Amino acid sequence: SEQKSNLVAITVTGVGWAVWNETLLTNWGRLLRKDDVSAASLSVDVTEEIREVKPWLISTKEELIKDEFDHDEYVSTWLQQFPFPGIEEPKLPWLKKLQQLYREERDAKFNSKAPDAFQVASTELLRHAPNYIHLEIRAKKSSVRNVNTVKDEQFAQGLGTLGRSEYKGKTVWSGYRTWLCQQPEDDQGLVTLGIKCHKQDETAMRITEFLEGMGLAKSFLMALLVDSEAACRACPDWGLMKRVGENIYVPKGNQFVLPVRVAFRARTTIDDQLDNFLDPLRKIKACYKNNKHPKDFICVARRRPLIHSSQSPGQQHEKRNQVVLTKENTMVLWLPLEYQQERKRVFAHFCGEGEARHIIDTLLHGQGQDASNLMVDICHRNLAYLKSKKVKTTRAKFCLALALTMRASQSTQWMQTNPTVVQEFLSGLADFWKKLLTTKTDRQLGIGIKSENHRDHPIVFSETNRYPEMSESRTALDRLLKLRARAFHPYSFEWNPAMPRSRKRKASALNVMQQLNA
Repeated sequence: SEQKSNLVAITVTGVGWAVWNETLLTNWGRLLRKDDVSAASLSVDVTEEIREVKPWLISTKEELIKDEFDHDEYVSTWLQQFPFPGIEEPKLPWLKKLQQLYREERDAKFNSKAPDAFQVASTELLRHAPNYIHLEIRAKKSSVRNVNTVKDEQFAQGLGTLGRSEYKGKTVWSGYRTWLCQQPEDDQGLVTLGIKCHKQDETAMRITEFLEGMGLAKSFLMALLVDSEAACRACPDWGLMKRVGENIYVPKGNQFVLPVRVAFRARTTIDDQLDNFLDPLRKIKACYKNNKHPKDFICVARRRPLIHSSQSPGQQHEKRNQVVLTKENTMVLWLPLEYQQERKRVFAHFCGEGEARHIIDTLLHGQGQDASNLMVDICHRNLAYLKSKKVKTTRAKFCLALALTMRASQSTQWMQTNPTVVQEFLSGLADFWKKLLTTKTDRQLGIGIKSENHRDHPIVFSETNRYPEMSESRTALDRLLKLRARAFHPYSFEWNPAMPRSRKRKASALNVMQQLNA
């Protein structure tokens, strides 16, 4: 969910968790070094190709090339000093040594371009990994007992391929749970499943496959590496890596396994109420999965939803605040499935993904005007990319515009250092929204579903028709942008075509900066 002090919108993405893993550029340096080409003599064509792939970057071509060479130099030196121990040997001591080299380099030079230890380690692990690794999903008995609601039909379908082969009882969750809790448990929990994975498979997707196949997705709470404390002591940034082969796999018998521990929570009556609202939407989304234009949805607050403090059965000290969504307090915006991919790209770029090392460090660890100026540059570069011909379709432009609006309004601290430039960006983004919403239909934008009352022509606003009839998704989009405009206060974000142009007023005694300080 995305929230500010006031509830703005709830984005339903289903089962998932955060797997933070920086993505670097393609290693052009290593490719070119085969011919002993120096950094000074690199062809501009290479960097231009990088910029063509990612035209939203603010780094210069010289910075990107220099970073790639520096990255290779560090990796080569570190691995000569501490080579990969081998796929059958313990890997945490090796990871700890790489982290120590990284810390020494950072302590000696704050603006060092040394790569993070977890990046170097995960790349080496993937390079040496066997083609197939068994994902061993474990859970504590106390956590398994928390799962109190599983649909028997869904569980029966998944039990044959995803359950333990030793179980011979009834194909219902209650019987399987009782049998599972009678099995021996070690410090790492019960083994519930071993999934054969390719080393390039996404870790999150394979765990999600197990949870949804067994009908456990709605009770899922979190996923952790087994012995995550030891991994964190070796490298504080270590966690579940994106690819299966990037994780620390261990030998077990004649195969290699990646042990992961999952945790479950007991469901409450409020969870059931929430599912009553969301399940029909999930079914519609599933129906559009194989469609030419797949759909996703965002729940937008019509008014502030009720927040209940719920207590899980059997857990007297655990209380959770839950939002209850109903048709009365929530609108649904159906939009192209591509939005999630564009949203992921924009949010990652605001953390520096793909940029030069010094920009990433400033965004993640810097404070004050330097970090704020970089955020403004990223906003302007993404806006320029949005307006360019490189974003070809109307759907793609809509997805990028919405993702940029959502991320820019998520936190406004970066706006405080340069009000003039920030207002220029917001005005440019608002003007783009005005043109988009008045010249494109719902079908061209990719919003809405067949059951909605669509209009085959653009929405026309005029002095006599300031509130024209709109589809449900267009109305939800209108509401969402109004909420985002509030988040930009005290800056102006006049995106609404129906909004009358502001009259020239006497200059206020407080300018934007003074309002922010106040």
